[in-house]
Amino acid sequence: MSTDWRPILRNLILLASVLLSGITACSGITKPTLIGRLIILGPCENGLLSILEYREGMATAQPLWTGIPCEEGSFTLDGRYPYTLSADNHFLILGNRLVDLTTGEQQNLPIEGGIGSFSPDNKYYTYARWDNIYLFDLLTKENTILFEARCATYVSNPGGFSNICAKVGLPIWIDDTTLVYSGYIGDMPDMVEGLDPVEPNHTFVVSVDGSIQQDFPQGLNIVGKWGSTLVFNYFNSEDDGYQWLDATDLKNGVIAPYSFYGNYSFLVISPDGQYHLARIDNAWHLVELRTNQDIKIVRTGVENCSNPIWSPDQKFIACQTQEGSSYSTVIISLDGFRDRPLLEVSGSIHFPGKKVLAWLP
Repeated sequence: MSTDWRPILRNLILLASVLLSGITACSGITKPTLIGRLIILGPCENGLLSILEYREGMATAQPLWTGIPCEEGSFTLDGRYPYTLSADNHFLILGNRLVDLTTGEQQNLPIEGGIGSFSPDNKYYTYARWDNIYLFDLLTKENTILFEARCATYVSNPGGFSNICAKVGLPIWIDDTTLVYSGYIGDMPDMVEGLDPVEPNHTFVVSVDGSIQQDFPQGLNIVGKWGSTLVFNYFNSEDDGYQWLDATDLKNGVIAPYSFYGNYSFLVISPDGQYHLARIDNAWHLVELRTNQDIKIVRTGVENCSNPIWSPDQKFIACQTQEGSSYSTVIISLDGFRDRPLLEVSGSIHFPGKKVLAWLP
């Protein structure tokens, strides 16, 4: 008589499961739960861009809504059409269109585009356009100029005329009513050598009513704020590395800059401003921003983790990987658990779209 091994196998599997659970409980290791939801760019189909979402428990990303006009084969949100996300990743401004990423609701705004930033409470949107800095009230739809361009006439040879203006820095919010930007405040010369814009020579901390709270005699190219950490570099500096300073210090009239560990072509900073992902020796390293401590390697092969984005609780990284002509959006646990594939697409990495656009709480 042959032995039926199925009950024995079932018991062995059950025993192994119990033992594994016991080991996990004793060691204090628990698999992290995915918090919030990811908003992912889908393909452009029939002239409309689709948006997908992923939550804990889903096998793969699912369609959320469709409705942003696009051009098949050429539309990207990270190239041709600049966009701005709100600090809470809830809203998107694309050109002059305000988009609610959770519902797909859209409004056309009486603004001329330009890259800018939302106030933390999403009441205002400020942006640089034609070398002016504008403050747009998203409730009243009122648009005012916070900073006006300084321009001069450039006389070309023979007999041509054109305007050249001083640069302005990207306006960045410190809190709900205060922002910082750089601009030129001196008298522009009558004649400008060459057609390169004049660099900013001051950095201002201002209120939404336009009143100047602080005026620093140096132009800082501020690129963003994460937590209380402001990240910047200097205009026209030979050192192209980024530095950071505390937003509270800046608001109180103190510029105390600190350098990053190394130079980076782009920044992947955690929501609280305490960590960043650094590309070092073809690997992504988790680095403590304020101490430059290299904590650990998150993933080897930087080409296998492009466009990384942090989860709101800072326990995961979402990015894109490539194998042949196929591309996948995956989630990487910073606690060392296996990658989690979300969406697989064949074809161009720039299109038909699989970029993780935002991670909502």
